[in-house]
Amino acid sequence: MYGPKTEVYVYKVGMGEWEKLILDKTSEYQGGVKSFSLCSIGLKTYLTGGVMVSNNTPLQSVFEVNHGNMLVLKKKKNMLGKRYGHCSACVKGVLYVMGGFAHQDKPREPT
Repeated sequence: MYGPKTEVYVYKVGMGEWEKLILDKTSEYQGGVKSFSLCSIGLKTYLTGGVMVSNNTPLQSVFEVNHGNMLVLKKKKNMLGKRYGHCSACVKGVLYVMGGFAHQDKPREPT
């Protein structure tokens, strides 16, 4: 079952262990989104787009993860259009979002 997942799984490479953390209640992102993309630029990571699990609505939202506190995401300016199932790449300090879909993600819906 899908739902607003607020768990963050952390893999400690040097130790070979997994840990489960929970998003901070002050985080502007509280889960409930699938098919988003993540990309890092320096000490920041950006979560772009996705689809709301509750109603299959595509998003154009952008959230910033600060590596100082990865459990608090901050809302940034929206992308120019809705996008999910896309990829993102960071090149020379610029975030590129490519591919994906923008229609409502419903079964048997034409793309």
